[in-house]
Amino acid sequence: DDLSGTDVARKVTILARECGLKLELSDIPVKSLVPAALESWQPAVGANIGDAFVKELEAYDAEMDALISEAEAAGEVLRFVGAVDVQAGTAFVKLSRYPKDHPF
Repeated sequence: DDLSGTDVARKVTILARECGLKLELSDIPVKSLVPAALESWQPAVGANIGDAFVKELEAYDAEMDALISEAEAAGEVLRFVGAVDVQAGTAFVKLSRYPKDHPF
């Protein structure tokens, strides 16, 4: 749930409701950290799921390294965040770039 963003989306839903918005978990768009090709992935029988998943993720390291390098070149960092926009009545969960001195 952590890498898929579901945990963050649940928390964003609670926060949005506390702010008076009538949002459901399904209303929160989530840009998962899990590559689409791995969303329904299953390990081989008998394999340790954590180790096997990390091994599968290695194929996507270059993509993440490029995002990190681009952010770093701009003096920024990547953060996986959820946010609520009370005025717009919306919320989201995604990987975003922030200045290195940003509280996130």
